[in-house]
Amino acid sequence: NTGSITIAAGTTLTVTSGSPTFNHNGGALTVGGTLVQTAGTLNYNGGGLPGGGAMSLTSTTLNFNAAGPIGPAVTLINSHLNIAPAATGAASFTWRGAGNYSGNLSSGQALQLLGDGTNGPAILTAANGFTNNSVITMSSAHPSWGAFLNVTAGALTNNGTINVILGAGGIRQIGANLVNAGTINLNADTTFNKSSGTYTNTGTITIPVGTTLTVQSGAPTFSNVTGSIVGGGSLVLNSVTFFGAGTIVVNVTNNSGQFNVGSSP
Repeated sequence: NTGSITIAAGTTLTVTSGSPTFNHNGGALTVGGTLVQTAGTLNYNGGGLPGGGAMSLTSTTLNFNAAGPIGPAVTLINSHLNIAPAATGAASFTWRGAGNYSGNLSSGQALQLLGDGTNGPAILTAANGFTNNSVITMSSAHPSWGAFLNVTAGALTNNGTINVILGAGGIRQIGANLVNAGTINLNADTTFNKSSGTYTNTGTITIPVGTTLTVQSGAPTFSNVTGSIVGGGSLVLNSVTFFGAGTIVVNVTNNSGQFNVGSSP
């Protein structure tokens, strides 16, 4: 498409059959209703993608290559999302099922991981580290299926906000090396579970009363030299080397690790 396609409110355009490729290279793709793609690739390479409707992509790779923004709300179901450096426009993504992710989240780009009863846990896997300059939310719509955010190599750098929401229940797990200079709000029990992971907090991690953050797996290292861990909840360290010169206003349990107060790694 380099011309104009309009999907009116109350109508649906479905792209299906085999492994289709939809290249939106220019012009306007206005989604007032619903755009559904059930396989293949959707490349947003240029033009505009306005509209207040919805995009539902199943088993599809979305390559967000243009400046944007993307107007309709995007649901990715067992799909993949790649955000190019030039793609800085606002967008809202809901992640259901499992898939691969790459690229940084710019301000105004919201990403929600949502476990559900149809697609199971929401599992986002990034092969390489990325930076969040906006909002990541981890939640669920089913008590048996939670949300998992994994980074294979490198680190998740949070300069924005990560909100962990109780939702309907289920596991909340971050399997990534983590550098937090922003805000992490843990309103549900959460596990940092990266083998030999490294966690550096210079921002704020809030663990409310009744909520627990567990750090474990393969002798990780946690540095809170200048950050704050507050809220009155619980921090459980399993075989962790912890450096705690920052502010800590939570209940700490240290299991078979090292707790260094006022020390730097």
